[in-house]
Amino acid sequence: MGEVLISISKDLLAKIERKELYKAVFLKNLKNKICPNVMECINKFNKLTSFIMEDILSYDFPKRRAKIMEAWLRVAEYLKLRNDHNDCVAIYSAIHHYIISGLKLTMKELKSKHAKALFKEISDYCSFEGNYKALRENLINCLENNEYYLPYLGMLLRDISFLEANFEYIDDDFINFEKIEKIQKTIDNFFQFRNMVDIDNKNGSFLEELAFFDKLELIKEDDLELLANKIEPKFLLGDIPKKRKRLTVIDKKFFASCVNSAKYNIRNSII
Repeated sequence: MGEVLISISKDLLAKIERKELYKAVFLKNLKNKICPNVMECINKFNKLTSFIMEDILSYDFPKRRAKIMEAWLRVAEYLKLRNDHNDCVAIYSAIHHYIISGLKLTMKELKSKHAKALFKEISDYCSFEGNYKALRENLINCLENNEYYLPYLGMLLRDISFLEANFEYIDDDFINFEKIEKIQKTIDNFFQFRNMVDIDNKNGSFLEELAFFDKLELIKEDDLELLANKIEPKFLLGDIPKKRKRLTVIDKKFFASCVNSAKYNIRNSII
């Protein structure tokens, strides 16, 4: 699974063009037309995150769900060793999403020393705290030692957005070369991975893997909550963050088979 994710991300990230990143065009209304490759990468990231959540929620017993969670953590561990930041963060985002982390019975079953250590290792590595401190340190190490890596696109977009929002290109009638150089260096570091990986991967297996993600459809976060409430009914009676993280994709057909077996509507069960 780790190699599958690396193969897909490697191809999608390599298709991004520099013009899709300048002036934070990925935040504009016409972003799907102006920067299609960036949006495709974001869509794939969201699909993977949602697919992992759906995979965990597909099992009735907490112990089984915990095993699936641990399996994905092992995938994340492999991605960490291969310096695939993008997919490692996707797995982290899925497991730390409040719908999954709120499954208390499931989290209790994640009790072996190895599972706990792995959970902490991935959490510390992908944590957003300190402005992605661990990921940035690893990125610097990869650049300095010319090591293979796949960057986390979200961190790049956040850096560019910050620079564009807080610094002007013209400052007191003078061109702000410092801003231009910072943006250029940030983008250069991102594209450095192209010199280290083979981006020509168009075999039949790769196309099948990519088609799998393309077939996944958007689904509402409320539907995931419905399934979570079905397998652990007390889930929605606890504290839920007021600000929910944005969620997109899973396989709607597969999920529909799970939802159809629910005995009550979630909206009638919330107190």
